[in-house]
Order: sequence, then C-alpha cells, then structure tokens
Amino acid sequence: MKQVFYKLKGRVRHKSLITSTKQTECDLILFSEDVNQFHVLFHFQNVKPEVLITGLHGPSVPGPRHALWRNMADTLPLPETPWLVVGDSNEVTSQSEKMGGRPFRSGQCTDLQNFMDVAGLVDLGYHGNPYTWTNARDGAGLIKERLDRALANSPWIDTFPHTKGKGKEQVRKDELIWLPPAYEFLKLNTDGSWKARNEAGGGGVFRGATGKWYMGFASKFNAITPLAAELYAVREGLIMAADYGIQNLELETDAQVLVTMLEAVNDTYHDELRPVLVDVAQLMARFHAIVVKHIPKVKNKVAHELASYAIDMAVGHKMFLSPPPFAAIAYEGDLQKLEDAEKGRLLRATSSSMPIDLEAPPIEDGECEVVSTSILFGTIPTTVTTTIPVRGSSRGVGSSVQSMDEGSARSGTG
Repeated sequence: MKQVFYKLKGRVRHKSLITSTKQTECDLILFSEDVNQFHVLFHFQNVKPEVLITGLHGPSVPGPRHALWRNMADTLPLPETPWLVVGDSNEVTSQSEKMGGRPFRSGQCTDLQNFMDVAGLVDLGYHGNPYTWTNARDGAGLIKERLDRALANSPWIDTFPHTKGKGKEQVRKDELIWLPPAYEFLKLNTDGSWKARNEAGGGGVFRGATGKWYMGFASKFNAITPLAAELYAVREGLIMAADYGIQNLELETDAQVLVTMLEAVNDTYHDELRPVLVDVAQLMARFHAIVVKHIPKVKNKVAHELASYAIDMAVGHKMFLSPPPFAAIAYEGDLQKLEDAEKGRLLRATSSSMPIDLEAPPIEDGECEVVSTSILFGTIPTTVTTTIPVRGSSRGVGSSVQSMDEGSARSGTG
C-alpha cells in the first residue's frame, strides 16, 4: 500500500470525516474531544479490522493531566480494536526514566498506569538515549526525563508485529506470552471487573509448571471502585490457595497500582481499602514463599474472562476444576503460545549443535559425513572427529579423539 499523507491546518475540535483520494487504499476518520488528544481511525484495504491511532500531549499541570488519564480509561475502544497511543505523556513511570530533580514517587503516575492496565496497553520501549525532555540547565540543576512514549495493545501487535517508531525498540512477541511458574510453585493470575458498585466481580486461575489448569474461580463483589474489585479478587485467590495448602505461590495481576500497594501496605493512601489490604497482608504471610508481579493485560486473558463472567453471575462464588467454556479460548491460546515458544527455543538450541556419541564403534563403510569439533579436556585442546552416516544410511556413528599436542608432534616428526 502506498503511503498517503494529510496536512491538517488549525485545531480540530469536532468530529470530521476525511477520505483519501485513493479510496481503495485507506479511509481515515479524524476526531478529537479536547485539545490534549486526537483519534484517527484507519480502514486499510488489506487489514480486516479498523485500527485506531491516538495522539496525545499530557497537560503539564498534574490535575488536568490525571483527569486526562481517567477520562481515557473511561472511554476505551472495543477490546478487539488494534490501538496505538503515541505522544508526550508529560509523565514518568519509574525512577529509571528521569535524571536529576526530585526523586520519583510511585503515586504520581497512578492514573496513567491504571489507564494502561485497563486498556491493556504495553510500552513499546526505546533504544538509545531514553531522555526526550530536558530543562537545559547546567550543573546540578540539570533534569532529564523520558516523557515521550508509544503504547500498543495486543490486537495492534498481532496485526502489525513489526511496529517501530523513531527511537523505539520493537516489542518481542515472546514478551507477551503467559509464562509458567518456577519449579515447585503454582501461579495465580487474578483480575477484577467493574461497572458500578453493585456490578463488580473478580476471577482467578491457578496453573502449574506446564501451564495446565489446576483450579479457577469467579466471584461477585460489591466493590466501590475498579481497584477494589482487583483487590477483592486477589484476596479471594489467596484464601483458596491457603485452604488448599499451597505453600509456594506466584501471584500476577495486571493492575500496577495494586502491586505497588501490596509492596507497601502501610504506606497506602487508599484508606477505604486498608482493612482489605490488612487481610491480604495476613494471608500472604501464611505462605512459605510468595512472589507478586505485574503483567500486561495481554498475559492475563484467562483471569479477565473469569472476572467478566463474574459480573453477571446470580450466585456469589463459583469454582472451576476445569476450564469453563467462556474461558476455554483464552486458556487454549495460552497453551498454544507456550508450546510454540518452547518449540522455537528448542529449535534455536539444536540448530547449531549435534550430539556426538564418543563410545560408538567406528564406521567401516557406507556414505558418511565427517565432522570435526575442537573441545577442551581439562587444559588440553582436543579435536573430536566424528563420522556421521548420510540421510537414509543405516550405519552407526563413529568417533576418534586426537589430542592436538600429539597430532602436532606427529606432523612435526614427519
């Protein structure tokens, strides 16, 4: 497809339709609801879903900036829409994204991180110099920050796997795959779902080292906020894990704010959630080992399906000893991606190596290929020469081992 460019003059405040002169290639709808963001909806000829690109410039004042993130979290596109968000966020999300000035506080990016979690957006990262803004001062007064960023959801990455921006590093597909827990651990993935105070729920799934289903749950909650629903889901999962005698647990949630709260329960400013946080802290203390991690929503699809189902349940709690039909597609998808990743890893590991049997008898006749490999026995450099039958031959494999010192001595004496 040829590139089509549009030059827009003035500030766009109302919805307007712009159609390409090459209508067989691309249709474009541009609209904006405020001066800090605009949305462009593309329909490409060779791409089935319409794709959404959002450009933004976060306000420099914290209050309006946080209001922007909350508004964007409340007005999301359909989850299957490929979505790319690019621009100047005017926000840092970790200490590693700034140099100089006041230390980073995790609470300052709560609304941005919550928007990313709810929308299922992942940061596409960067390479080279990470700092996109500076106050241009000299000496100790110099401040540098990474404010520009590109965010994409899973449908965008699936549709455009080679997405790159200037100065951006492509996200690897294997970074978006659900990963099994460590040896002798079970993994619990949880998620919350919220529409209103009396329309909230949560879900979770336990899986083992092979990714196989251990058990899952869906629970209906009376939660005052989406964050409360996320926290209730974690508590429900921890109660089940303790009741079933699980000792080593990896807990994953797609709510970064919640992870931050669990890491510093006593420092949280969510006073209305403090009793539940205390319950969760006491439950976590009952395990021999527990690890809490944040993951992008794309890795949390099974728990998301369970949480979405919980909202419409007539009863308060359901337990699933096998994958329910509404979560089966997400569960099987995780297993398939895990299997594909493992096959790729094994292929890469074996593509440049070949097992050699040093104890096999030498081959006497037949077509064969000779392979020489230099290795070390202790400090002695040695060459292993191996004869391998060509494809279709039924002969065995033979090897000979020759010390390079001995070989050099023979060649020197003639």
